[in-house]
Amino acid sequence: MVNHSCQLEGVLTKHCNLTASLIASVMFTDIIEKRDFECSYIMTAMRRQFKYNITYLKAWRAKQLAMEKRFDTFEASYCNLPRVLQMIKEKNPGTYTAFQESEPDANDVTTFERAFFSLGTCIESFRHCRPLLCVDGTFLTGKYKGQILTAIGVDANNQILSLALHLLRVRIG
Repeated sequence: MVNHSCQLEGVLTKHCNLTASLIASVMFTDIIEKRDFECSYIMTAMRRQFKYNITYLKAWRAKQLAMEKRFDTFEASYCNLPRVLQMIKEKNPGTYTAFQESEPDANDVTTFERAFFSLGTCIESFRHCRPLLCVDGTFLTGKYKGQILTAIGVDANNQILSLALHLLRVRIG
């Protein structure tokens, strides 16, 4: 018998059954336990386990699928926000929350206009802070656009106290 020595092009680098969803299933526990797990580690694990190279994009998609399987989608998280704000309000006496959502547009895209919360203990603590309120904001530049505003106070020991968080105009869908 003569050993077979020829190779088909692409056999060592690609396999049609090695999909992002399969990788997410195989590596689910590792990805969830170590959420800062980098895509390069997923690529290396697939090379070791299956002897195939995967692209960075496929590793990234696998990580996203595993996170969605465990924590649900970002869109679902936005849908849960009013309920979460209500639970925060119920569990923390004196807490103030507000949520306002716009109507879906012609493309069925929902924009929630604003969500605001301030914990009751933070509101109470502000009475013992310096009479100065600092407001800072930042823009969300990823998949979901919007702004986050925060209100901050400073106590007598120069410790920062977060007083309120206001999330503005996030496009979902």
